[in-house]
Amino acid sequence: MKNMKGIKLAIAMVVGICATIGCSKSKLGKREFIDWVKNPSNQLNQTKTIGDIQLNIQYTPGAYLELIQDGASDSKMQQYALEMVVLSKKNSDIAKHNISTISDYEARMQYMSFSMQNDIKLVDGDDTLDCKWFHFERGADIKPHRTWLLGFDKLQTTDSQTKVLLVDVSKLGAGIVKFKFDKNILTNIPTLKTSK
Repeated sequence: MKNMKGIKLAIAMVVGICATIGCSKSKLGKREFIDWVKNPSNQLNQTKTIGDIQLNIQYTPGAYLELIQDGASDSKMQQYALEMVVLSKKNSDIAKHNISTISDYEARMQYMSFSMQNDIKLVDGDDTLDCKWFHFERGADIKPHRTWLLGFDKLQTTDSQTKVLLVDVSKLGAGIVKFKFDKNILTNIPTLKTSK
């Protein structure tokens, strides 16, 4: 009986040590950190295709934003970048997808610029958050994809909970699209190496 308790204790210690070592955050240089965040295998950059519409979402940790925006970052917000493109017509513009009149196009642009914000939610643990910060990059029709920058309130438990970004793009022909960011990924985002 004593040996069984000793074996259980030893196993628990080994599992605890392995979990601690395996879950420790790595430290990366600036370029490596940016590459890590953008790498789809790390699950912060996800792509889904619904019919002929492709959506790409990029979770943007604060340290990443500080690097690409020369130190400017709002630590009170969780931020994402959303891109959409129509695949079937040689990457045609989502704003013109299945649109036949100028007034329909203008209504679509109005929706994409303002009202679409109401169709985006973030489920953060048990809380459903509205999109508080919404910026549509018009792109002056020079690129086939459209980009939105999204911001949500940051909760105290934000980095320790799984998140699901819900994007209802029914008005653009794609329905509701869900992007899941697992808490194990979010709690193990590498940190930046500091220069001494």
